[in-house]
Amino acid sequence: MSLPEGEWTWVEMGSDEAGHMTDDTASFKTVEDWESDATIALTRGDIFGALRIYEEILKVYPQYLKAWYNRAVILDQYANDKRQALWCYDQALKIDPNHVDILHNKAKLLADLGDYAEAENYYIRALQSRPNYIKSLMGLATAYVNTGKYEEALRAVELAERHKLTKEQKADLLGVKAIILSNMGKSKQAIKACKKGLAMNPKDDTLWETMGVAYYNINKFKDAVRCLNKAIEMNPQNQSARHMKREILDSLADAGILVHDSEPGL
Repeated sequence: MSLPEGEWTWVEMGSDEAGHMTDDTASFKTVEDWESDATIALTRGDIFGALRIYEEILKVYPQYLKAWYNRAVILDQYANDKRQALWCYDQALKIDPNHVDILHNKAKLLADLGDYAEAENYYIRALQSRPNYIKSLMGLATAYVNTGKYEEALRAVELAERHKLTKEQKADLLGVKAIILSNMGKSKQAIKACKKGLAMNPKDDTLWETMGVAYYNINKFKDAVRCLNKAIEMNPQNQSARHMKREILDSLADAGILVHDSEPGL
């Protein structure tokens, strides 16, 4: 077991920063020794052991930003204790209020908790420090969608599109854009965005689902069901696609409209 990559990363900190801490425990363990023990514990799957080690580090080095941050990551991603993780991010931000990764991760965590309005604020703070931070632009766009600010969401996506993107980022961004366009009632444009994204990543179940919803909105029911089937095929755990498919078929049946389902088992 290791820390998730990408969104949640270890904060790198030089030895000079540790040098500014107290030497009260120099005769016992160095912070590097403790961190090594925490990594070993996490690798072995001992999540709470790793958390206890970071707790010990912070008792001695309460201003050690890296420890607060990594403890927050473990609490969120492994222990599923999001409230405590949020508190740890707050402690880290007291040490460095403009740390981009911490601002971004706190924003993402707030969004996970459903506090999209507050998530917007932290994504904006992250972008004030790093305007080209694609993940924060995408996160901000998604937060705007969830607060009904579709025009603002589209602007955030368009800002992200101006930057150099990887193929995966382009596909993800098109997925966000398609959701925005669909919510704005621009279903045909949403379908075009989905097709572009699927050309880059044909296994993206979210793109298939979004395209299915867009087809349904323009009364192309057969295409809608086909796309939702693809979403479920790509990700059998996609419950929203399953629910949407059942809703569509049931509502059409109630209206006396029969649509052939090529994959009734999905």
